[in-house]
This record gives sequence, C-alpha cells and structure tokens, in this order.
Amino acid sequence: MKIEVPQGAVEVGRGEDGRLAVMFTAAGMEGAVMLDPGEFSEYEGRELGDMLWRVCERWLAARQTLK
Repeated sequence: MKIEVPQGAVEVGRGEDGRLAVMFTAAGMEGAVMLDPGEFSEYEGRELGDMLWRVCERWLAARQTLK
C-alpha cells in the first residue's frame, strides 16, 4: 500500500545557487536535498522528496512500536 504524502509535506524550489532544493517535513523532523538541475527535473525532485518523506514516516512508526 502506498502512503499518500500530505499537501505541503514536500516542497521543491531553487536554492540561491540555482540548484533544485527538495525539502520535506515529517513528524518532528525535516530534511533537504540539493540536486543539480542539469541532471534532475523538478518532477524527479518531487518524487525523491515523496520517497524520503515515506521512509521517514515508516521509520517513525517503527520507532514508536519499539518504545
């Protein structure tokens, strides 16, 4: 089952140096990845952000069951 990424959990923009900035926010954490726009599209950046968000959510859920 694919977990739906909530609106606003992943954002793709441009850094000051022109690179793609992929930012994601999960419960209690946030992260960013900078991508070369000559190598990656904004769509690919969004896909990567969605994947990272899902990984974080699954890790947080597993962490919660271990507490």
